[in-house]
Formats: sequence, C-alpha cells, structure tokens
Amino acid sequence: MSIAPGQGPDGPIKKSEIKTEVVAPREQKEAKLRRGAAVGDYIYIKKISGGKSDSWLGHHKDKPEEQLFIKRFNAPKYPLDAERVIDEKRYNLAIEACKSFEVIQETIMAKLRSELVGSGSLLQAVNFDRDESTYFKVYPFVKDVQTFAETDVRFWGNKQRVLFVRTLLLALSELHRRDVVHSDIKSANILVIRKPAGLVAKLIDFDDAYVSGNPPPVDQLGGDIFSPEMLVYEENDEEVLAKELTCASDLFSLAFVLHQKFSPKSQSPRWSDGEHSDDPGKKALLGLKPEFEDLGLGMPLLQSRIQQCLCLNPRERPTT
Repeated sequence: MSIAPGQGPDGPIKKSEIKTEVVAPREQKEAKLRRGAAVGDYIYIKKISGGKSDSWLGHHKDKPEEQLFIKRFNAPKYPLDAERVIDEKRYNLAIEACKSFEVIQETIMAKLRSELVGSGSLLQAVNFDRDESTYFKVYPFVKDVQTFAETDVRFWGNKQRVLFVRTLLLALSELHRRDVVHSDIKSANILVIRKPAGLVAKLIDFDDAYVSGNPPPVDQLGGDIFSPEMLVYEENDEEVLAKELTCASDLFSLAFVLHQKFSPKSQSPRWSDGEHSDDPGKKALLGLKPEFEDLGLGMPLLQSRIQQCLCLNPRERPTT
C-alpha cells in the first residue's frame, strides 16, 4: 500500500505535528522518532521495521512528492561531547570506530554511484549522514515489490528460475566489477521485480559491504550469511586472512541462498563428511565438498556453476 506525499498512515500530517527531534545525552534514553518528526532535511512519516537499524518511510522536506526509505543505524553511535568528560579514552575509541565506519560507507557509495553505466540492478543510497549521534542512509522507496524471502517459488518453471538467477548474477557482477563485496547476500536483501519478460532480481542493502580483500575489523563485521573464509577470518589472525575475503565470498552465500529457495526439500547444502557437518570453519580447512540437489533450472551447465560456488576453497569458485 502506497502513502501519498504529506500523508501519514492515519491521514494528513498537520504542521503542528512536524517537530525537530532533540537527541539526549547518552546517559539518558534517546528520544524516539514520531510520525511527522523533522530531522535535518527529512520528514519521517511511518516506521517500517526495527532490528539492527530502524527503517522509516519519509520524504525530503523540499520534495514531499518523492517517497524515501530511511535507515537509521543503531550502531555505531557517534559519542556526544558530554561523554568525553566522563571517559576520554572510551570517547576517543568511539570516535575512531565511527570515522572508520564513515570511510567504509562513503567509499562504497562512491563506487556505486548511479550515473555509472549498468547500475540498474543495484538499489543504491542517495545520501549518508549523521543526526547527532545516529547515522542514517536514504534510499529511493520501491513500491509494490517483495523480497526473495517473501516469494513463493514452488511454482516457478525452468524459464522463470533461469531468468531470475541470471539477473541476480548480473546484479552481483555489477557490484564485483567495482571490486565491492556485498557480504550480506541473503533472500531478504534481494528484491523480486516484475518486468514484461518475467520476474527479475535487484540487490539491496550495501550497509555491510567493503572493498574486496580489505574487510573491516572483526568486531565491525556485519551480515548474516557466512562463507567459510569469513568464519576462519573471525577465528584467526585478521591481518593474515583479510586478503581472503574477496568477491568469491558473495558467491558462496549466493549459492547457499539459491539452494535454500530452489531445492525441492528446501534444505541447506550438506557436506559429505558428517563428522564436521556443524562446523563450516572446519569444512573450509579440510576442503570437503558439498552434496548438491537439483535446483529445477533445466540447464546442467548453470546448475554446475552454482554448485562450484559452494566450493570451500574460494579460489576454486567461478566468477560472476
């Protein structure tokens, strides 16, 4: 359901409802955004979801006709000046972490600028900024779409499955051509877009992305779907293993997601050595091979390439 510009879920927003949000010191609980709140250049209309970030429907104060999707990050929080007096060392560490976060986000946004040719399969942020202690990102609002997680694919035929997989690989290749690792490939971060030719894919949520071979420190890693090399990176020396976290990591996650959605039993991939079946990190070190079910694509070569993406050694995986 779409909401008209200047409207809230319960009717028109009155000028009296528009108010600037004031963020309290860290010792106090931060003020909650409410319907009609004006923060910086944006009017917040309706909260969509929570979790590691709060998602809102809103618009720019000068363009009420253009609906926007606004994500407010719960972490990191930029420390307020009052906190410096309480604990200067902790304050400085927080500043350092925030500056690192800013560099990563701004670097990825620069690499994914929409004016670059072939960027139509990536839903890119139009702004990244900070409101007091809280960082936020602004995206175009896409109406009337589902995520891959919400989509029932049981009745998709071979042709539709192949079209979707190919457009998903195209989206990922646009990302990888710019040397960017998405790092959070999962069905909830893939939009299903209806086109005349059928249903196609669009990638979203680059908040956890990083430059290939240069991931953030372990304590700043995001993303829900792992790759074996990611687990090894978390458990061992960061400097030695950081270079192993490349675009190949996305391919493992992508094959994992396709297997979960398209296999008849909707199960995760299984590995041939049951002894270590609950420890992907050990699988990576042992070089075990996964067993793989048919994805209903009707194309043995494409099926084989997706299967190769589940190789535990990233160097043995194909490229997009």
